[in-house]
Amino acid sequence: MWISIAWRWRAMADFPARGFWRAHYVQLVYALAGLLLFFAFIVAWFPYRQALSAALAPMGYRISIGSQGYAFPFAAALHDVTIAPAAMPGPVLLSSNRVVVAPSFISFLMFHLGIRVRADLFGGIIDATARPNNGGTTLSFGLDAIQIETLKLLTSYGLIASGSLSGSGEASLTQGGIVGATGNADLKAADLQIAPPAPFPAVSLGQADGTFTLSNGTVRIASLKTHGGDIVLTASGTINLGDSPADSTIDVEFTMIPMNDAAARLGPLFAGLPHPPGPEPYHLRGTLIAPAIM
Repeated sequence: MWISIAWRWRAMADFPARGFWRAHYVQLVYALAGLLLFFAFIVAWFPYRQALSAALAPMGYRISIGSQGYAFPFAAALHDVTIAPAAMPGPVLLSSNRVVVAPSFISFLMFHLGIRVRADLFGGIIDATARPNNGGTTLSFGLDAIQIETLKLLTSYGLIASGSLSGSGEASLTQGGIVGATGNADLKAADLQIAPPAPFPAVSLGQADGTFTLSNGTVRIASLKTHGGDIVLTASGTINLGDSPADSTIDVEFTMIPMNDAAARLGPLFAGLPHPPGPEPYHLRGTLIAPAIM
């Protein structure tokens, strides 16, 4: 004869443990609520200023925070946040009215001032986790729909780059600054477009996928390729970072293959190149402040 296990359980007398939970139900609920409130208080008033300062110091930057408050459910809201060079007065690197931060779970277990940061910056969202590591900082980050035009990447060359940038990466930062840093990133751009000064037409690059590494002060473009635009661009090479763009050098090899009617429409732009676009590569060399196409 088959007997239901559930029926047998209901038929059994209450065990002492079950009676305890029933008798102390209200007290247990209050205790759990108290623990959650205590955890929320600890998270909200975690020493984020010190943790962020420790994370930025190896990169030569300092942080300024106007005020700190609570962000539901287990985070803190930092208001009027700016990041600027630490050694001397200089332009503000980042500025945000509100940044949500929380201690990383691993840092809680290891008693380290590691933090997670989520900020609305450059028209998109930046997520990052920073934690101390052997006197330096280990940083992992994610980008979501960053508006490239707000970065003003090519304005010094008279060009306007637009589109959205997403991706992820990680870096290990030391007291030696950028020279001792290592890292990697996989980035994707959507609706990428480069607009030269009038009367030249804008160039659509469509979607772009790139893989980058950082070591010994050199950014290596392992691969970069676009598709779905006026031209298919592929590139690889290195950028040696100095103390300023004038001290940084670039050595990149790239090809441009026009699609459909782009060759005729962009003819005035292509006329200034060393040779017509196609499978034969170009070389971009020189300092970042004044590179030349060869």
